[in-house]
Amino acid sequence: MCRFQVLRRAVPGFLVIAAAACGPVDSAGISANQLLNGAEVTEIQAIAQTGDRPTAVYLQGTVSDRAPLLSGHAYQLQDGSGRIWVITTRELPDLGEERLIQGTVRYQSIPVSGQELGERFVEETQVLQRSPAKNARRAP
Repeated sequence: MCRFQVLRRAVPGFLVIAAAACGPVDSAGISANQLLNGAEVTEIQAIAQTGDRPTAVYLQGTVSDRAPLLSGHAYQLQDGSGRIWVITTRELPDLGEERLIQGTVRYQSIPVSGQELGERFVEETQVLQRSPAKNARRAP
């Protein structure tokens, strides 16, 4: 079993986080079974089982689509299990960028003709790690 430990140290004006992990590491330098603050990185496919209540998650994946919104931005994050839209107030990431984020799963109810067509999305709280894509395309 792989154990992971996160060490935090306050430095004037900064919070330094150092981590040691074992297991395979991807091109972004993130261990596939990495733990963050005691919580595992969630597969996007597993978000379907989170129910309708807001749920905190860590997600890791590749930016596969982007959309500007009136009060922020949205990008689609994709991992090996699926895709989900992420709402952010930060600048849109490049297509193909690898990201490790912390966020909150939200559910938007959309009742249509007696059927529930609601959708889950993630509200980004923090970008923990990012790795630029090769041949990245910037937002217009």
